[in-house]
Amino acid sequence: MDFVKNAESLGADVLVATSIESFRDVLRKALASDRTTLVYVETDMFGPQPQSSAWWDVPVAETSTLESTQRARALYEEKARARRHHL
Repeated sequence: MDFVKNAESLGADVLVATSIESFRDVLRKALASDRTTLVYVETDMFGPQPQSSAWWDVPVAETSTLESTQRARALYEEKARARRHHL
C-alpha cells in the first residue's frame, strides 16, 4: 500500500523521514503545521524491532439491547473524551 500517495490524495501534507535525524526534523515540522500531516517512516517488517506496547482502539458496540453492553459503551465514550489526539 502506498501510504504517501493515499495521504496526498486525501489532501494531507506528507513528510518523509529517512533517518533518526530527519525524523526529528520532520516531526517538528509536522507539529508546527496547521494542516493534516503524515510523517512517513519506512520500516523493515521482518527486521529487529523494539518491544512495543502499541494500543489499538476496539470500541464497545454502539447499539445493543444488553444493559451490560450499554454501560460498557457509556464508559468507553466517557474515557474517549479524555483521549489525546496528537502527540
